[in-house]
Order: sequence, then C-alpha cells, then structure tokens
Amino acid sequence: MQRLAELLIPFSLPVQVLIVLLGSVATAKVIELTGRWIAQSVETTPGSIRRIVLREIYAPLYVSVFLFGLLLSFQIIGAPVLSILESVVLSAIIVLWTRAGIHAGSESLEAAKQRDDQYEFAPVFKNLWSAAVVVVAVFSLLLVWNVDITPLLASAGVLGVVIGFAAQDAIANFVGGVALYFDDTYKIGDFIVLESGEKGSVSDIGIRSTTLLTPDRVMITIPNAVLNSAQVRNESAPKRHKRVRIPIEVEYGTDTEAVEGILQSIAAESKGVLSAPPPTVLFQGFGDSALQYELHIFVSHPLREPRVIDRINREVYRRFAEAGIGIPFPQREITLRDGDESLGTVRDGSTPDSEPE
Repeated sequence: MQRLAELLIPFSLPVQVLIVLLGSVATAKVIELTGRWIAQSVETTPGSIRRIVLREIYAPLYVSVFLFGLLLSFQIIGAPVLSILESVVLSAIIVLWTRAGIHAGSESLEAAKQRDDQYEFAPVFKNLWSAAVVVVAVFSLLLVWNVDITPLLASAGVLGVVIGFAAQDAIANFVGGVALYFDDTYKIGDFIVLESGEKGSVSDIGIRSTTLLTPDRVMITIPNAVLNSAQVRNESAPKRHKRVRIPIEVEYGTDTEAVEGILQSIAAESKGVLSAPPPTVLFQGFGDSALQYELHIFVSHPLREPRVIDRINREVYRRFAEAGIGIPFPQREITLRDGDESLGTVRDGSTPDSEPE
C-alpha cells in the first residue's frame, strides 16, 4: 500500500483517485473473465466440485478488489468519516464471502452426494457448514466494528455448557447420525430391519432422526441415537436382491426326486423369482412326521418377499395335490383312564377327515 502511495505522489489528487478507481475496476474485470475461463476449462462436468467452487468465489473476489480500490480512494481523499467507511466496506466484503462460502460448501456436498453414494452425510453437513460459516462471519463483523467479543466468548462458553446438559438427547442423536453416515450402515432407499422388529425403507435421514416407510405404508421416526446403539439389519446391502427360505414338508415315503423336480419347476415359473442366483432345493432332514425340505430363492427387493412366498405356497399346494404328494399335519393320540379301566382312545388327525389339534 505504501509503495502504491509513493508511485501516485507525482499526480494530482483527482488523478490519483481516478487511477486507483480505474485500476481496481480493470483488475476486477480481469479476475471476472479469468474466473469464467478457468471454470469452463478446468472441468466441463456441470456438477464438478472444482467448477462449483470457482463459480462461487470469483464473483466476490472481483467485487472485493473493486471495494478495496474504493477504500483506497477514500484514504487518498482523506475523508473525515474514513473509519466508518472502512467498516462498511469490510462488512460488505465479509457478507459477500459468507454468501459464497455457504453456497460453495452446500453445492459441493450435494454434488459429492450425487457422484458417490458414500457421501450420504451431505444433508446433515450442509446445515452444519452453513451454521459454522455464519458464526465466523458474525464474529468477523464484530471485530470490524471494534466490538469487544471477550464477554461474548465467556458467555458462549457458559451457554454451551448449559445447552450441552439441556440438549443431551439432541446431541446424542446428532452424533449417532454422523456415526451412522461414516459407518455406511444404510442410505436412503435401503430396506432395514431393527432389533425391536420394525422394518421398512429408509425415506429420510435427518440430523436428529431417521424416517422409515413400513410395508403397511406407515411412517416411523426413530432417533439416530437409538439406531446407533441397536442392531440394524440392512437387507438391501451389499446387493438389493435378497435370499428367501421357504420351508416345505412332505410325508414319509414320498419320492424325493419328484419333490425336488416340482419345487424347481415352481421356482423357475414363479413371477418375482430371480433366475440368477438360481433357486435351490435342500433336503434338510427327517422330522417327527415329515421329510423336511427348504426352497431357496432370490427376490429383487425385500418388499417383494411376502407376495412371492404367497404365490409359491399356493402353487406348491396345488402341484402336490395333483401329484398325490401328501403334506403331513400334527397328530396326537390321547388315552383316557379311570382307575384301572380304560375308557377309550381318541386319535386326533388319524384320518384325512379328522381335525388337527
């Protein structure tokens, strides 16, 4: 600044002011044109983070250059209200950069989220980033206007302790939400099952809570602190498709190859069953009154599971009936005695016409 003042000494006062103003305008224009060229040439992708940052900062940069030139011209003139003008100009610069910082940070986080699913923390940190930038701007404005911020800092410390005790749950939910994001436990659209039994698709992830849309089309809001401390089963990860196990029992004496052939045929023909990975039939063991099988299939989404199981169970019942394959049901035999004399025997489920217990 002193070197510039020495260079302007040979000129008259009006010429000095004119040189400073024209120089600041020319420099601002060069910065504006250079910034636009860099933003277009560095990366042509519309949502690129570098392009977003350059687009947001070059405008306040060339405006700041012009305002500094205006401030310098005031100093040359020796305006009596110079201190107030300096504060006004610096305040305008702070406001410009605050706006640019908020927009650049928010749009960069949103662009990162769209480019990679691991940046699902963007909705939370956009608000956090904006709040941090605003706080820094407020303290900068107070310093520009020569306001003693020492009492404010002391009060802020006490207030922070009070808020910490009063908002323990809110802070726990926020920390829990951040931990869930970085652990990549789930993201929007995933189907999760909680330890308590609730299940549904993640429709929203907020700072305080996560919202689920259940299969019954009911919205459930769960605090992030609860999710962070509980077991969460993500049935949409690492792949969207899910394996479904369908237990099936047939009576003893049934041809095992016939049973396996029918089940494979049903799985291949059923709507909603994926062909890859292929369905499999496993002979699990020998039950009390039945041969135990398990049909393994894959569905494209956990929400399709109930409908697919319904179709397969209906078709199994029909095809087994056509093939003469019996499906056993529980049977009980009860003997009634009065002293040493037998009063009779009741068999439940001994014939097809009897009712199971």
